[in-house]
Amino acid sequence: MLSKFRGVLMAAAAGAMMLVSVEGVTQAPPGGGPPRGMGMGMGGPMDKAGMTQRMALDDPALNLTADQKGRIDKILDAYIADQGKMRAQMQPGSPPSQEVMGAMRAGREKLNADIGAVLNAGQKNTWEAAMAARRPAGGMGGPPRQ
Repeated sequence: MLSKFRGVLMAAAAGAMMLVSVEGVTQAPPGGGPPRGMGMGMGGPMDKAGMTQRMALDDPALNLTADQKGRIDKILDAYIADQGKMRAQMQPGSPPSQEVMGAMRAGREKLNADIGAVLNAGQKNTWEAAMAARRPAGGMGGPPRQ
C-alpha cells in the first residue's frame, strides 16, 4: 500500500511540475525577451506608418487636406532622420546618455509643436483627444487599457 501511495505521489508531483513549466513557457513573450517597441519608442526601428499611427495622425476625424498631409509627412521624415542619428550615437545594451535623452525629448516636443502648427484649432483638439485615447492607461508600466 505504501509503494502504491509513493507512486501516486510521484505521478502527481511530476504532473504539477510539468504544468508549472508549460505555463511559464506559454506566458513568455515571443523571442524570449521583453516585447519590442513598448517603451518610449526605443524598442525598434521607426517608420512613418508606425509614427502616423502612434501619433493618431491616421484618425479620419482629423479631416486632413492633401497639403496638410504633405507637410506632416515632411515633418515626420525629418523627425525620423533626426532620431535615427541620435540612436546611432547610443551604445547597444547601454542606456542613452542624459545628453541624448534630452535631445530626443526636445525632438519629440518639436515634432508635436510642428504638427500642431499645421492643424487648425478644431483639428488640434481632435488630434489631442485621439492621442490621449491611444496612450496606455496608467502611463509607462501601467495596466493595459480595456
